[in-house]
Amino acid sequence: LLPSTWSTFDTLGQIDPRLKARSPAFSSVDLPPTGESFFKTVSFKGAFGSDLWLDQSWLSVKGYLPEGNVSPKDSNTLCGEITSDFTITNVQTWYMTCQVFVKAPAVLTIEAGATIRSYLQNFDGTAPALIIERNAKILALGTAVNPITFTNVLLSSPLFPFPRYLYVLPASINPRRGTWGGLILLGNGVTSKSGGTNDIEGIATGLGTYGGNNNTDNSGTLRYVRVWYGGADVGRSINNPENSGNEINGITFGAVGSGTIVEHCEVAYNKDDGFEMFGGAVNLKWCSSIFNQDDAFDTDEGYQ
Repeated sequence: LLPSTWSTFDTLGQIDPRLKARSPAFSSVDLPPTGESFFKTVSFKGAFGSDLWLDQSWLSVKGYLPEGNVSPKDSNTLCGEITSDFTITNVQTWYMTCQVFVKAPAVLTIEAGATIRSYLQNFDGTAPALIIERNAKILALGTAVNPITFTNVLLSSPLFPFPRYLYVLPASINPRRGTWGGLILLGNGVTSKSGGTNDIEGIATGLGTYGGNNNTDNSGTLRYVRVWYGGADVGRSINNPENSGNEINGITFGAVGSGTIVEHCEVAYNKDDGFEMFGGAVNLKWCSSIFNQDDAFDTDEGYQ
């Protein structure tokens, strides 16, 4: 994961120098010279294969590298479109490397205890987020004992250094907001916008349409879901790298109807709002919003 263009650390964001699965660098690898014991036989070309040996370096402590045990593979990477029913299991950690769109009529099921860790941005600087489009559904079925967790790929020390006296870190790193996008549900509920539809904030125009005339619409279930350290700014600017006004909320509801179940959910340390509802009539029960940079709960566009 390398950004296509960058000039300063503000525009760099985050990198992962390891090879993608099926990279050509895994093929036609030269062997060490015969009789030479200094060199190690590896299955790849270059300095990095699957081992991120820069873990615990200055780059990782500053949040520019993922944690060393982060290991995205084809079988556990989420990126792009989900067009048919799909299950995120709890038997492995999953990684979001770009924005994920669940397309109608697909149902995304997330098992209790599942963990999804996300990068800060993909190669073009777009913050990864999980978007449930209109007429698609999410069934995130966590429990009190085994909640579902959305978090980032950072080394644990930039979030909660322990013991603290071992680290010399700026206060803004401990913990760090805005380290990935967030969770977005889009429905067919009623909004106050002219024409009844709109594009959700944080997503490119045309890719996050919401709104309709059905306030009892059902986008699925969120139960015992934790969303931590999100709110990345998807409109980052060299002139205003900290806040362009286009951060993603922890959990965003765009015209989501009352047929959707949202219970026992938490958003913590988000850079923008914890929960924000744009129109619709979704009910939230037993939800907590803590240490977020903007509103804990926000409503817009005639939310009922």
